[in-house]
Amino acid sequence: MKHSAFTVKFFKKKTVEMANRSIIDLFVISTPFQLICATEARAYFKSSDYRLVVSRPDNKTTHQEIVKLLPLLGWENHKTTILGKPLFYPMLPAAINQIKGQEVNNLFYGNQGNWTHEVFRRAIKHNKSILVDDGLATVSHYHYLHATEVWKSEITQRRALTLKLLGIKLDSEKNNLPTGIFTIFPLPSTEKIPVYRNTLRVIQKNFTIETKEIETRSFVGFIGQPAKNGMEVKDFKASLQALAAQYPGSKIIYFLHRKEVLQEVKKAYEGLNIKFHRSKLPLELEIAQMNQKFIAIASLCSTALYTLKMLYKEVDIIQTQGAGGEKKIPFYDKVSDILSQAGVIPLSCPQDSNNIEG
Repeated sequence: MKHSAFTVKFFKKKTVEMANRSIIDLFVISTPFQLICATEARAYFKSSDYRLVVSRPDNKTTHQEIVKLLPLLGWENHKTTILGKPLFYPMLPAAINQIKGQEVNNLFYGNQGNWTHEVFRRAIKHNKSILVDDGLATVSHYHYLHATEVWKSEITQRRALTLKLLGIKLDSEKNNLPTGIFTIFPLPSTEKIPVYRNTLRVIQKNFTIETKEIETRSFVGFIGQPAKNGMEVKDFKASLQALAAQYPGSKIIYFLHRKEVLQEVKKAYEGLNIKFHRSKLPLELEIAQMNQKFIAIASLCSTALYTLKMLYKEVDIIQTQGAGGEKKIPFYDKVSDILSQAGVIPLSCPQDSNNIEG
């Protein structure tokens, strides 16, 4: 009888503990665009009690941009944990243990291929895991996820050992797939992965999406990207040349990608008549606060082409094509089809990269 009494008492104690645990939604992001999409997901799924983890932004510029966005998008400080690169490992156990003290309903995360996001998915029990946009990578992830039953872990053996030494236990890799995707892209919902559509409703409702016309001269924007995935400087030069020919007399403003170093980019495009601009906010919001009138904005293959088309109806949104390197981007044809269906204008590039005059 003593054993039975102890069992009943222990069960009651555990029941009370579970009843006292609050039910929350958890958001894990690492980039400004992921934060915008997390904000939209918070509204779409009507999250009332939630926590945000900013997990290891890739560089100082990304970190600063996220910090600037937090108050603009309504993420209260006491609900936000920022795990920067220098103190990521020392702060990680406390951050996870704090969340484990609550019951997580939806776990939203911004990158299927980010190992730090995987840590939270596998270390914290949750009811549903929903992938929010990490740009056009979502399209690639969507198609790959439908072709596999297990997403290969991004956590290396060395990282796994470090996590183990920190006392962080990970669930099986079999639970590494999302139970849904929240995206701006028109991807069909399937039995395997339900898709929820992000219309950027919060951004459109709370921010003035219009370009100011203070300067009389019209401008053309070009969205920079790091030279990777087979793309080279010559591909970008060809795009800039095509833009100059399409919009003669317009000044080209080159929007630096957060991973691009200004000095390196200036050297790469030396002799081209372009102005470089380092954004302090995501491009979708940065343009609304600038004093230039844009008649066109272009890129080889950027997420911003899709979101800008959603927000800036009066501006020509252009995808430059034909330079060659962009064909090496995963699922490039599917991405181009999505952009075309959204009304993004294709612009053919010349095969050389002569200097731009203007």
